[in-house]
Amino acid sequence: MTKQKGYSQFFYNWLDHQEKQQTLNFNVEHEYLFELFRTMKTYRPKVAKRNVYIALKRTAAKLKTRQTKIIVNKNTANVSFQVLSDNNEERQTAINELLKQQALAQEKYLTDNYYNHYTDSTGVLFVKPDHVRIASESTPIVQSLIKNAQKNFGSLATRDVVNYFLGWIQTIPYSTLENRLTSQGSGFVPPNKLILENQGDCDSKSTLFASVMRALYPHMGIIIIYLPEHALVGLQIPYTQADKYLEIEGNFYVLMEPTGPAVLQAASIAAENERFIEDKNYKVEYVPLAQAEQ
Repeated sequence: MTKQKGYSQFFYNWLDHQEKQQTLNFNVEHEYLFELFRTMKTYRPKVAKRNVYIALKRTAAKLKTRQTKIIVNKNTANVSFQVLSDNNEERQTAINELLKQQALAQEKYLTDNYYNHYTDSTGVLFVKPDHVRIASESTPIVQSLIKNAQKNFGSLATRDVVNYFLGWIQTIPYSTLENRLTSQGSGFVPPNKLILENQGDCDSKSTLFASVMRALYPHMGIIIIYLPEHALVGLQIPYTQADKYLEIEGNFYVLMEPTGPAVLQAASIAAENERFIEDKNYKVEYVPLAQAEQ
């Protein structure tokens, strides 16, 4: 990488799955490289809880009357409230509004920091980075690299283009995936940081790959597939029976391994990950179509 006034230049060389030399050079404006997703921080349960507590206290102050008393409590485990009233209708109205504001405060904290609620394949609910939203909002980062890459692959078939970008991301150095349940997003980096730091875990690499594919193919079906300790990407591209693919509601997604360091072509995945797929031990999130195509 070399820094210029207002932008940075990136230069990549790698060997693809056929041992063929590939290159990719592109620029990213500093506005996007350093500022995009700047508000995203490691999820902090204490801060989230404090925001909910403040929202409930404000709501309670507005709702209290001579007949209704509202008590908001905060401890190390959670935030709770109690509504005391001789007027049952007034009491129920207060409870409904408090529950509504509690949910809104929780959701606002997650949204502001690029997180979402997620239930894994075993039914455990926790918070993780909103990879789908981040992939969708990374268009300014990937547009330049796509424009420059198109000079290299010209009129190649879709699968060859997919393999080109797949090989590039696979050869970016890998960092170990933190446990999604306990890490609270601490190991994840969005596409701009991944490019800047030249390192990322499987969730980070899958997000970058999904972002590139969405920018290249605005109306292609794209999914991120979460295994217990790994992530894959599925693309709706033409497939053969020999390919590794996933059928969901009658749609077929060819499986991709963006993580590396093994350079695996499209429709090839590691044996251990294939077993998770066969056992249906996975969850899926859909990357929405580009806005203009919806």
